[in-house]
Amino acid sequence: MLTQVWSGEEGSTAIGWLEVKTGTMKEIKRWKPASQMTMRLSWSGRYLACRLGKGGESQRKISVIDTESGSDTILIEREVQDVVGWFPGDESFLFSSSRSGATGLWGISLRDGKPAGEPELLKSNVGEISPYTFTREGSFYYTEGKPSEDVYVATVDFQTGEILERPRRLAPDRMPGLQSHPVWSKDGQKLMFVVQQGQRRFISVSMAGGERKEFPVEEAFSSPLQQYDWSQDGARRAGGFGRSAV
Repeated sequence: MLTQVWSGEEGSTAIGWLEVKTGTMKEIKRWKPASQMTMRLSWSGRYLACRLGKGGESQRKISVIDTESGSDTILIEREVQDVVGWFPGDESFLFSSSRSGATGLWGISLRDGKPAGEPELLKSNVGEISPYTFTREGSFYYTEGKPSEDVYVATVDFQTGEILERPRRLAPDRMPGLQSHPVWSKDGQKLMFVVQQGQRRFISVSMAGGERKEFPVEEAFSSPLQQYDWSQDGARRAGGFGRSAV
């Protein structure tokens, strides 16, 4: 799992691979002074896009970090609202910005983790959204307003928009009302959500057989989870935690 840690004592922010089973962390990069950020891991797990900056859009930027070497490249220098996510193939990225006057979704092409063109407006006037997921075909799904505190699944015909099976709770007997941050595995076979009551934990559910697995997070990372994603092979999770000290 790729995680973000803020150190109040050192005044720094660090990201690194957190091994879920052992709780150990291998640092990739550290910033001084500390910086607030939102991050999105690419489909292959090779690149990490981070939105950096504490001020308004004019003071924010997007940097792409190579998780193998730790090197970073500035992707967008200004007029950034937030990072949204990667399209399959690691060759294009989506971010939000009001550079056109209203909040819109913008895309930019990349090659080997570096910009390969200028940003293009893909959808205007989207308002306040919460990114959900990208499909392998390149479709992007998002929700409007605040997310639910319980995780539901349903069968839908995306060609016609018809709901074939009524929404049902994924795990009605597991901490109802406290479930959040649902994320599909890259192969679509499992759905993971987070319980942030008491000891934080990830819970994955197999869509085929309903098998569940729980992954408790050590107390050192007990602050609320901000975001996470699956690696391509499903063995690691990429996540960011708020934290007051290392």
